[in-house]
Amino acid sequence: MDPVLFDQQLREGEEHLANGRAVEAVSCLRRCIDLRPDDASARLALGQALIDTGRDAEALGQLEQAVALDSTLVRGHIRLGNVLRALSRTGEAVEAYGRALKLRPADPFILSNLGNAWLGFGGVRPGDRLLPAVAHDFSRRPGDTQQPDFCAAIRFRNQPGGDCDGSP
Repeated sequence: MDPVLFDQQLREGEEHLANGRAVEAVSCLRRCIDLRPDDASARLALGQALIDTGRDAEALGQLEQAVALDSTLVRGHIRLGNVLRALSRTGEAVEAYGRALKLRPADPFILSNLGNAWLGFGGVRPGDRLLPAVAHDFSRRPGDTQQPDFCAAIRFRNQPGGDCDGSP
């Protein structure tokens, strides 16, 4: 593998992406992946380029591989959540945003995405346990400067009297 060629292709791909030329970015970034299949940043950029060209299902695979290669990639978890929401896989999107929030607690952008996904999680009933568990994890952190009120979001979305104690 030629590291200079990889770096050149990655820079070109990211430049194309930044300038709205997603189709060109896809070509450059695919060459990066061919050169270095275990590079999380190239897969992250390719995932974004695929999203920008309307290929969400293909982007999903790249983003899943990116976060598998580097689980600390906050942008990877956020983009994964975004594409999962676009594919109507909202429960999984909530989980992806939750992983991003664990890496960057109280981030307003992540909280906004998580809250919007949560509110859009149609069919949530008081007995559902995924969302109250997420609320328990992310809304009661001592020392957080911003306290999201996901329990209120569930009550708003669901019938009055929903249980929101965060029990599993």
